[in-house]
Amino acid sequence: MTAYHKITPEIAEQLKAVVGEKRFFMGDGISPDYTHDEMPIYGKFSPEAVCEAESTEEVSAIMKICAANKIPVTPRGAGT
Repeated sequence: MTAYHKITPEIAEQLKAVVGEKRFFMGDGISPDYTHDEMPIYGKFSPEAVCEAESTEEVSAIMKICAANKIPVTPRGAGT
């Protein structure tokens, strides 16, 4: 079984370097929109962080950082 890790301050800085300060969120900075699916049966769960990527290069860099540090990722589209 794979053990996953939490986002450390160092990893958070790496992710911020990819998407910028204005598109990286943690803690209270995360919008409630990111805590649930439109199907209420799934409940609400807050992500540890949100990166709003704007390009395939940013997605690739985020995934590389998360894979190297065993950080789980849940992709999200437009939220519909």
